[in-house]
Amino acid sequence: MNWTSPRCLLFVPLGLALQGFAPVSGATVWRPNQDSDVIATVRTGGSSAADRELRNLRQTLAANPTQPSLALEVAQRALDRGKREADPRFLGQAELALAPWKDLPDVPVPLRLVRANLHQTLHNFPAALADLNQVLKEDPRHLQAWLMKATVHTVQSDYTQARTAAAQLLGKADDLVATAAIAQIGIATGNAEAACRQLERALEQESSRPADPSRTAVRVWATTMLAESLAGLGRSVPAEHRFREALSLDPTEPYLLAAYADFLLSQNRPEEVLTLLAAHRSQDGLRLRCAEASYRATGERPTHEVTVLAEQFAAARARGERVHLREEARFELRLQRQPARALALARENWQVQKEAADFQLLWEAAQAVPDEPTLRELKEWPAPAGFVPRLPGEPQL
Repeated sequence: MNWTSPRCLLFVPLGLALQGFAPVSGATVWRPNQDSDVIATVRTGGSSAADRELRNLRQTLAANPTQPSLALEVAQRALDRGKREADPRFLGQAELALAPWKDLPDVPVPLRLVRANLHQTLHNFPAALADLNQVLKEDPRHLQAWLMKATVHTVQSDYTQARTAAAQLLGKADDLVATAAIAQIGIATGNAEAACRQLERALEQESSRPADPSRTAVRVWATTMLAESLAGLGRSVPAEHRFREALSLDPTEPYLLAAYADFLLSQNRPEEVLTLLAAHRSQDGLRLRCAEASYRATGERPTHEVTVLAEQFAAARARGERVHLREEARFELRLQRQPARALALARENWQVQKEAADFQLLWEAAQAVPDEPTLRELKEWPAPAGFVPRLPGEPQL
């Protein structure tokens, strides 16, 4: 799962700790020798009311680090910003706010839940599940915990557990949320047509309600899910309609922008990707798609974008992060033309998450090498797991 996924509205990931460090092809990690050396130039804080408010809250928390309500507010705000802006500094702030409870056996449910959300965003799924299971032990009717649990199990292709968790939402949670939680499992297990119909009905009912800005995030999540599912079924026209509908609700949502860019690339429309993402190149996942679109449109690798991406991926690995494994594998395969390196990264990613995009990237890398054992493994894997992806070059099942 990408850390900016709409599923992280529970929404992104967000790091998957790597053991050791292996530099990205063509990139060298430079380490400063003196305090005056500039490592990077980043956006300065305090440029908006939200920045100032979060900074003030963090300062207050620093003086009262064990105050649960204050820690919760700082952690939640920082986590939301980290997902929204794909900025790992905010995730570090959220982790720091929760630090006093790191080794305590008794953690208040709200803090444990936001910690589970942080673990999920960083793709530390076992830790996320451990926290969610403890929340549900204390409060078996905690619907947000059940929703997050269903999502994590779906990403890991544990569909039995995912269905059990999603079933807890029926008749209790918001109709659109419950429908989307169940639909994401159906899409992953070969029931995309039925899932699309369910989502369409739920969104139609949603549209009959009075406009409510507080429901924008869940509408974008469900609409994007429907658009991607329709695209996977080869129904390009209705898929594009749904992508544009979601963009009309929130034109800056990172996962939505990435998903629509991928759709446009699949339709061989790279120029439109460049237009779509012109104002969003600071986020690595979107920068990657811009670079790929530019390469396709001009036939020449965008040297600056490739260099920046290589440095960003190398820096992330130096920090011990594995959040961007899928993107890094794609970068190595499609822009660096290093299929063996891409295959190693795609396999590493496959050990953590098993969504359709992960399957298809691993398949593409294995074909490019080629690696027949991996291709055989992938052909044999879906049936027992209940996962029915579309193999590249094959019709949708």
